[in-house]
Amino acid sequence: MMHVIVCSDQLDGIAAAAIVARYLRLHGKDWRLGAAIGRADTDIPVRLSTIKNSLIHILDIQANQISHFDATMKILLEHNRIAYWSSDMPCDEQTAEKIRGSSMQTDIVTKRSQMCTAEMTRQRFLPQDQTAQILADVARDIKLWQRSDENAVKLADVVASGYDRKNLIEMLSKGVTWSDTLETVRMEYMLKKENALSELLKNFVIKDYVGVKFGFALAANLLPSADACQFLLDKNVAVGVAVAVYRDGRIVFRRRNGVDVDLEMVAKLFEGGGREYASGGRLRGFNSVSGESFEKVMFAIDRTLKDFFLG
Repeated sequence: MMHVIVCSDQLDGIAAAAIVARYLRLHGKDWRLGAAIGRADTDIPVRLSTIKNSLIHILDIQANQISHFDATMKILLEHNRIAYWSSDMPCDEQTAEKIRGSSMQTDIVTKRSQMCTAEMTRQRFLPQDQTAQILADVARDIKLWQRSDENAVKLADVVASGYDRKNLIEMLSKGVTWSDTLETVRMEYMLKKENALSELLKNFVIKDYVGVKFGFALAANLLPSADACQFLLDKNVAVGVAVAVYRDGRIVFRRRNGVDVDLEMVAKLFEGGGREYASGGRLRGFNSVSGESFEKVMFAIDRTLKDFFLG
């Protein structure tokens, strides 16, 4: 059976995919990319249903991202086997047991993990491999909002640019973490990124919840959430929590150091998750957000947060 990789389209998922691809290559196994799934994608069941007669590796995909989870899993398992499922985002124990029972190997957590998906994948398949270690480190740097590794930041920009996922996974799996091609892609993207950052403040709204100021802005899809939120925090020192409302319906939260708000709990209001200092989810009823609809979207967000904080 062919090995098929299904991963998130974020650096953690791509790095984990590269580690699995490297492991398979070292063991003489062929693989292909089945799908790189974005946080805003709503057609995951359809995309998974096209995979047949394969050993599937699911990486950095949360169960709650998959609508009609039980029915989707049933269809998927009719023609395939799940070789490995790894996600650092916690799910409930019942869902975790379903995944473990239907997969050959898993790294599924029910509590906050101290590792990102790529780190768990490296530990599972290539614990002594230097390239796998490098990939896990860059994924961790971005996933945990550390942004202290210059190469990790550069790779995150390439991912945000929309560069071909299959090509990137192939390169990374061979230990190529940078090239002239990637440099050109990044330079072209940086121009777009700078323009997108400057646009953030055009729709900037501040709301106060239990003494903490939340700053909301409409963000272009091409902006990494870490960059968008940090930009908002840097531009307004009074804001304790930056909130990027993306045009594709995603919502991302990032708090300033010292602010006592658990953003993982906030993200659950929007069918999402994350960590206490940074999290994200989706806006119910809004598959897209524009400048014209931003006020309406903000009304819905404000009502949800007021209900949560004020009861």
